[in-house]
Amino acid sequence: MENPKQFTLLVALLVLFTILGLALPVILGSFVDTFDIRYYQQHLGLLLQGQTVSWEYPPLAWAPVLTAGIFGSGFMIAFICIMTACNIGTLWCVWKLGGLKAGILYATAFPVLYLSVLKLDAWPTLLMMLGIWFMTNGTVMKGRVILVLGILAKIFPVVPLGISLLWGEKKRLIPPLVILGILAAVFYPYLNEYFVRTFVRPVYANTLAFIAGFGQAVIITIAIVVALYLLDNHRDIITQSLIVLFGIILASPFRSPQYWVWLVPLVAIRVKTRRQIITYYLVMFLVFLEFPIFFGTVYLNNTYLVTLAPLFFIILFAGWTVLIADVIIHTPAHKHIYTYKSNTSHHGSNGRTHPYFREGPH
Repeated sequence: MENPKQFTLLVALLVLFTILGLALPVILGSFVDTFDIRYYQQHLGLLLQGQTVSWEYPPLAWAPVLTAGIFGSGFMIAFICIMTACNIGTLWCVWKLGGLKAGILYATAFPVLYLSVLKLDAWPTLLMMLGIWFMTNGTVMKGRVILVLGILAKIFPVVPLGISLLWGEKKRLIPPLVILGILAAVFYPYLNEYFVRTFVRPVYANTLAFIAGFGQAVIITIAIVVALYLLDNHRDIITQSLIVLFGIILASPFRSPQYWVWLVPLVAIRVKTRRQIITYYLVMFLVFLEFPIFFGTVYLNNTYLVTLAPLFFIILFAGWTVLIADVIIHTPAHKHIYTYKSNTSHHGSNGRTHPYFREGPH
């Protein structure tokens, strides 16, 4: 049965840790990064003045910006509140899919909550998680539609959509390929912008490519992704999305710290054991150190300020790798990509397991 009081408690916990995430950097003498919010507000002002706007995001990314614009001079506070509302929606998905423990893990990940309310990524992350939730509850087409909306907000929800189309329709491969081709054509300007930003701009210092070189970073990433895939004996849409998104982040020579926002709800659903919980919070601590604590003191976008900075990023990437490997190894195996845990009480009339995700509260 549903437990509204349980979710209300989780929401209160999330709000509390969001405030903590915003306050702690200031208390520790760091800063709250409002650059992106000011960028959104500036471009909204240009748009309202009828000027041509060079907007590097897909069109649906405007939705929270336009909504925050209704509040005028209160744009920044409104934007943070809207992103917090998106995080609450994602929390609901995590709670439904992973139960109370998963909800607590997500609601207390204050470094990621800090990043998510100051950037746009909480919005497409919500759409990605809603799409996955619908698909794991047997309404695959609704889930795919929501993932397309997620792609219209930022490109990365294409990962679970592509997995759903290619692995979920093994007997009908041509239609999914056609759909992916159409999506690629529609989003070409944004994909082109991404590749231009990725391969033309200087390589960022917080990337594996900066430490090892782009070619070596790609080789290392492929080796890690293949190893994770071979360790993954269940291969459902959550696990596959987690592995692919991590590979994209690891290989990218242009990485913003908020990219970790994409992974945390997927990981939180899977963390079960005490060892995994400890590793999870150690990784969250490293994320907090990366940004904002170490930015400007240990590294900048294009350089290191201390000799041991590369070692820190190696530890950060290694921490994520160990955490993801641990949770995927210790998740029960099953056959359907939309099923996390088979449940004999949800068999359809044809005797096959219904792709319904029964891990969380019902």
